[in-house]
Amino acid sequence: MSGMESPSKAAGLYEQAKALLDAGKVSETLDLAEAHLAQGDEPDVALMALAAASYRHGLIGNVIQLIHEMMALGQDYPDSQELLAILYCQGGMLSKALYHSKEASITKPDGRMIALFGPELPNFADALARASHKPLMRAAQASLEAGDVGAALVQVEQHLMIAPEDVEAIDLYAAALMKDGQMDKALGMLRSLVTLGGQKPTLLSRIGKCLTAMGRHQQGLANHRLATSLAPAAISLWGDMVADLAYVPAGHSEAVALTEAWVKCVETNAVKSPRPAPQLPQGNKHLVAFLCTAPLSPLEQEMLAALLSNLDKARFATLGLGRGELSAEHNTIFRGLFDRWRNAADLDVLTLGALVRGEGVSILIDVDGLRSPARAGLFLRKSAPLQCSWLNTPAHGAVPAANMHLVSVERGLDGEVVVPGGRYLCDVVPFSAGALPSASGNGFAFGADVTLAEITPDTAALWAQVLGALPDTTLLLRDRGRLSEQENVTALIELFGNFGVAHRIDVVGAELEVFCSQVDVMLAPSPRFDVLQAGRCVLAGVPVLALSGSVSGDDLAAALNGSPVAGRMVAGDSAGYVENARQWCQDGTGLAAYRAAPKAALAGAVSFDRVAYVRAFGECLSQAISRKAAAE
Repeated sequence: MSGMESPSKAAGLYEQAKALLDAGKVSETLDLAEAHLAQGDEPDVALMALAAASYRHGLIGNVIQLIHEMMALGQDYPDSQELLAILYCQGGMLSKALYHSKEASITKPDGRMIALFGPELPNFADALARASHKPLMRAAQASLEAGDVGAALVQVEQHLMIAPEDVEAIDLYAAALMKDGQMDKALGMLRSLVTLGGQKPTLLSRIGKCLTAMGRHQQGLANHRLATSLAPAAISLWGDMVADLAYVPAGHSEAVALTEAWVKCVETNAVKSPRPAPQLPQGNKHLVAFLCTAPLSPLEQEMLAALLSNLDKARFATLGLGRGELSAEHNTIFRGLFDRWRNAADLDVLTLGALVRGEGVSILIDVDGLRSPARAGLFLRKSAPLQCSWLNTPAHGAVPAANMHLVSVERGLDGEVVVPGGRYLCDVVPFSAGALPSASGNGFAFGADVTLAEITPDTAALWAQVLGALPDTTLLLRDRGRLSEQENVTALIELFGNFGVAHRIDVVGAELEVFCSQVDVMLAPSPRFDVLQAGRCVLAGVPVLALSGSVSGDDLAAALNGSPVAGRMVAGDSAGYVENARQWCQDGTGLAAYRAAPKAALAGAVSFDRVAYVRAFGECLSQAISRKAAAE
């Protein structure tokens, strides 16, 4: 130890930092400390202030690391060992906490550095009494469950700073990175885990999801297949693979066979109910339960809220089976919309099934689908007379034991109900795309709002056909945060370079509203795209061109059905897709008219009128109830 009695003889910076921290001005303290460090002025005090400010931001790992670095440089203040003992207690590292508490008994703290940390810093005895197992990891898991991915990343990163070889934490970090869209970084973490711990099925499945999200579908599928071969009874792993099969074209024999294998796995391994399904309750009013425990996108939340707001209260009561209590911030939009609410996020299939049966539900509508793959066996519990699949369903098959499927077009499923307007209410979060870009003399620009997973070779070939047929046009790809990274740019150049159009593609980082103001027509990929986002673009005055025959293409076609522009946006084959692009490109007057008044052109489409859509949705539910009652 250096035996330093005080960090600095000059009290000026110390007093300034302490005054700012006591006033709760943490950001100002950080700026002050960084400025003094840059100037080399009182660096010892500046480092103390930096550590104290970081602590007040909850960055325990950063503070521990900083103090160790200070000690390595000979700046071993009397308070250092006491602080490390307290901080390691708060990080759940008791062996290290006890070690540093012994060191602190040799060099008594003088309280000068500790005073900067404020009253929130407990003494060692209190910190030791309140110590728990991996508190930062548990906080990260709670943040992930609440949908706060940013907080989860920070918390697990802090844990890894003090326990860098914790395999469980590395796994959680990879899961958080995946939810944040940082697939390449998550892939690196997962590969390191496989190297350390071997080919565990869960890790292989996660690697498969990462590879699929990065557009490397065959590699992703290979990992999924290996994972399920090692754990053939793992319903959740099979479900993750089936979810990724959405990127495989409709009717693909391998995709169909794997989906059928998933159904067999669920039917074989899920716990079935020995009892028959309950009878429909008597009366003219029925309880409809919406299972929505998986995090919903803002657009999905808005769609569900609009549906609940306009549902006929004389015919239907509603039960929300959601994530967390209704008072939770992420459930704000649903307050006052459900007649009842239950926190179902942590319930297993048996308990959830019993809850649904006990509530007297007439129709259980699954909104989660493959976003909660471990729950695929829920309908085998026969907890409601009508068990309905709706969103996030398999692209190449049916949900096991569902006796009702809400679909956009007939797919040959048992109990399927075709919803007028399709599965999606597209009248959500409206905006205006503004003036037509090409009308101001700029070149004609196509746009695409896609992830790397959606840019398949087939999609690239399709878009290349459009650009080849219309030589004076360009294609802008919207960057949601990862597309412009050098590795991804290189992959895009290589992919589109195969078709000779890489020089006509550009990546633009912008919010969707701003991006739409820069493009004339949107090109949807095939077979999968975000139908709700596409619907928003259509409603904003930007035509979206898609191929029918896949689930997403059929969803958009159903949403546009009844409008005069439906046939100009959804084509049956690639030739029709290219022809639609040509017509919009060469019909400047018609495109400008649509851009100026999209609602007029969409007036006949049910999905773009929330009142009409919910009326049709409710009518589908009523007809299903009537058929079920007649059958009983």
